[in-house]
Amino acid sequence: MRTLSRTPSVIISGGGAIGLSLALHLLPSLLPPSSITILDPGHPNHTRNSAVLSAGGVRTAFTIEENVRAGKEGLEWFRDGGWERQIQSVHSSIGNPTSQSIVSEITPSPTSPSSILQFQPGGYMFLTSTKEGLSSLHKTSKIRQSHNLAPSLILPPDKLSSQYPYLNTSDLLGASITAGDGWFDPWTYITQTSKFLQSLGVTIIPS
Repeated sequence: MRTLSRTPSVIISGGGAIGLSLALHLLPSLLPPSSITILDPGHPNHTRNSAVLSAGGVRTAFTIEENVRAGKEGLEWFRDGGWERQIQSVHSSIGNPTSQSIVSEITPSPTSPSSILQFQPGGYMFLTSTKEGLSSLHKTSKIRQSHNLAPSLILPPDKLSSQYPYLNTSDLLGASITAGDGWFDPWTYITQTSKFLQSLGVTIIPS
């Protein structure tokens, strides 16, 4: 492992989606980039980051309110442009020509209006064969509504079967579908955020 040439103010363990997002949120008002070091076992190829090994799912279907709030913030970050706005804000404060080129790559334009994260709002479906599970699906829907999210679509087995004839619903009591949830491209998120942070002076080293 490379020896640090200075003592950082903050050391972040892990350079995946969470570690990089944390560093991005610390800039620029809380800490200067040079005071942040990220220890990442997958650096520089990101081969060991769990985010790039996943489908990049973001959902709000939980029975715990705190998780619903976290999922909602995730949608605002990955689906609704929060990531791009934060990068543009940080660049406006402490950017340089190198970071400008990265901002240009990720910023939607008239010729390419979609986010490079390619969020796909395919929704999530949860199936249950128990009364307890069905109760949880209704509970999840109510919690989502309390956070101004669309209620889950709760389907009984007959409607589920008619809409999705390839499913065997003989042992099911119901299902829920959460519109608006979906998945994004984690590889693009990891690589572009990593490049941007390093262009500002954040240190990322293998651990």
